Amino acid sequence: MEQKNFQDGSKAMTMKKVLSFIVQFSVITLVACAMPIAMIAPIARITELSHPKYVQKLSGLNISGSTIVSARDTHGGFHGDGELIVTFDCAQIADSIASQIADWNPLPMTDNLQNLMYGGGLADKFGISEVTNGYYFFWDRHSECTDPTSDSELNDRSSWNFTLMIYDADHSQLYLFELDT
Repeated sequence: MEQKNFQDGSKAMTMKKVLSFIVQFSVITLVACAMPIAMIAPIARITELSHPKYVQKLSGLNISGSTIVSARDTHGGFHGDGELIVTFDCAQIADSIASQIADWNPLPMTDNLQNLMYGGGLADKFGISEVTNGYYFFWDRHSECTDPTSDSELNDRSSWNFTLMIYDADHSQLYLFELDT
């Protein structure tokens, strides 16, 4: 009889351990799943606020005083592949921009960029109408790039990693576009 009580007590102790493990595992899983969701809003806000600074760091163009009209970023996969498109309304600072982009390339873009954006459907995908009056800035971020300001090697590699900014002088809008494949 004593042995039976010992076994019943052992089963009860085992059940307590199993239930404790299940509760602990559930709490850890819940926290692990909720943390990225809770972090999305602050990260998105920080990223959005840093876009004007990123534009300035990369191209020298100071767009403080502009307004972000839209922003979409699909990066975040395992390899960091994705697209970034940010549209800035620069109507309040149009005069300042005109003097700052003197060293940018006047439109139209090179055949490579023109075909990629408008012939390849990227501009349509991101709602960028064809800009005919303005300037553009290109920066090749690919690790094999020999001249980051030139798009001549763009189609010679198996992937794209570049930043393209297009300033629409008619509508005082700046498009920041990045593609990482």
